[in-house]
Amino acid sequence: MALTSSRVRAVNAVFEAGNFSAAARRLGVSQPSVAQLVRELEAEFDVRLFERHGHSLVATPLCRQLYAATNRIEAMEADAVAILEQREELAGGELRVGLGNSMPGMALISSFKGLYPKIQIRVEIGNWSDIVAAVIDRRVDVAVLPEVPQDRRFRSEVCLSQRVVAICHPAHPLNRSQVSISELTQYPLVFRTGNSSTQRVVDKAFRAACDMQIAASTLGPRTTTRFAIKISFNFGPVVVKGDDVFGDTVNVCARLNALGSPEQVLTTQHTVESLAPGLRVRCRQLYPLKMKGKAEEVTVFDVLWRLDPDVTERDLPARPSAPKNPVAVLKISYGGESYSVGPGQEVLIGRDKGNDIIIESTRASRVHARIFGRDGNFVIADQSSNGTYLLIDGNSREMLLRREEAVMGERGWVGLGKSAEGHGTHVLRYRLERRGS
Repeated sequence: MALTSSRVRAVNAVFEAGNFSAAARRLGVSQPSVAQLVRELEAEFDVRLFERHGHSLVATPLCRQLYAATNRIEAMEADAVAILEQREELAGGELRVGLGNSMPGMALISSFKGLYPKIQIRVEIGNWSDIVAAVIDRRVDVAVLPEVPQDRRFRSEVCLSQRVVAICHPAHPLNRSQVSISELTQYPLVFRTGNSSTQRVVDKAFRAACDMQIAASTLGPRTTTRFAIKISFNFGPVVVKGDDVFGDTVNVCARLNALGSPEQVLTTQHTVESLAPGLRVRCRQLYPLKMKGKAEEVTVFDVLWRLDPDVTERDLPARPSAPKNPVAVLKISYGGESYSVGPGQEVLIGRDKGNDIIIESTRASRVHARIFGRDGNFVIADQSSNGTYLLIDGNSREMLLRREEAVMGERGWVGLGKSAEGHGTHVLRYRLERRGS
């Protein structure tokens, strides 16, 4: 029995692509050749590697085990070839580098050019999500990033460690030999771009706070005392001493926690402005807070971490009465079929047959996104490799989500792995219907 490299490559390509035609394009061979190699291997070992479902192939448990083993062999083979060929390769050619942070990236490029002066370097600079996408799309060969996704498609190595420093104009009042943390926090912080690594850290804190409240709310009562927690989080510079942190950022956070109520999450306007757009809409402004030792007031925001019909409306004008107990239903159209999502429901979207809406497009991931109701709205959350494009009707600008969430609005289009502005098998249309009981 022969487990040849050509058969292994064919099986792995079909596993990753989902069908014979896409695997053939990836390998640069004909579709019948790929199908023949897979069938020969199945017949010789009397096993089934794929289940046929229409135009798609679903890997069996045995195939998944085989892929896990042979994928490591392919990686080791590539490493061995790279070692043998590195002397010739480093004598010339081009290296495409993506920089999510230009300062340490340029220092590494300078050191590399000193060692290999004949290599031509081409640089692409962008925010974190843009550079990750460039690696996935193979627009760059290597990237320098402050954080690498936990994804088996990437191989990473720590190149250097740097301290984060504040910079200012030479004429700025902070331009002197020593500046305290409290003085630094009196001035606004300017972000380099949206979707930066800094923004992602703040987004993680937001989601962690919501997850903690959700977990606490689901705990069953064990005594007559109900379990509840209050959370506050704030973003800004801190002083680190051992395992503890100090400074105005910490003091503001402690004050928020003292003001908060059980089952509440509080934060500041400065932190909300640092969040991704899809998360800012889940924050409700409350009131300004005077802090001891700070010249400016701190505006407090409430994080709406769950659907709560008892949220207090602030400074809203009178309006006509709405139908009693209105129910919002999201209608989704795709491939001639119509799907409905209620307030307490969730649908999964992707290529895999286990999804609620199955997408016939190679641009879509196996489990690409999910849509669910929250806080009286419907939210789409991206879980894909290529991103989810949201085009809300009436908006001139399309939103690209990469492992992010966004409120969907009244009606619009969703593109899976590709812009929704063009039509195709990757695009869904949706609209919101409100019904009175």
